[in-house]
Amino acid sequence: MAARRDRLFRVSSFLELPFVQLAYLTVCRWLDAGVYRRAVRLIWPASAVYTVTFCLIEWVLHNPYTTVEVILALARLLATGPGMTALIGVLCWFLVVFFVPALAIRYGLNFGLPVLGAIAGLAVVAGALVVGVGRAAGKALLTELAVALVAGAAAACLAYVAVGGYSAARVLVAAGAFLVIVISVCLVGDRRLVRTGARNR
Repeated sequence: MAARRDRLFRVSSFLELPFVQLAYLTVCRWLDAGVYRRAVRLIWPASAVYTVTFCLIEWVLHNPYTTVEVILALARLLATGPGMTALIGVLCWFLVVFFVPALAIRYGLNFGLPVLGAIAGLAVVAGALVVGVGRAAGKALLTELAVALVAGAAAACLAYVAVGGYSAARVLVAAGAFLVIVISVCLVGDRRLVRTGARNR
């Protein structure tokens, strides 16, 4: 029940901002075209205020997805180096590749086919890595990503073993540990690559 409630909070926080603003502007347009034009000029300040408000509310209603979303937000803000750029590319392709088999993998892990579900999940991750990184990556970048993935996988395994309880919660904690370690390694590696490139100029 708690897991369902957490997923509900996540979906509502994602959808509430655009739908609230759409409803608000729709009412303004029904009342008067001039009111609508004046209100629509305030869309960006309103978005900023609404976003901060929703973030504070989500933090008060803290759930297992809250910190994962903050990790993703930090990744987006810090995506400046080649490692982080490649990581974001892999994540984008993962979202595309994972879309179709997501439900089958999710429930396959819990209902009778855990090995097949795990293999399918690893295949999706591998496919996203191959397509997301691409052939143009240099040796230094590939080394950085390999170290990040190995360290992240080790952290994920440790987190999964250390956390007890419901399997979905354990997977969530493992995924969070994986992201934290991979992002941290890529940030450190990017700084090293930038310093090396600056010395070679």
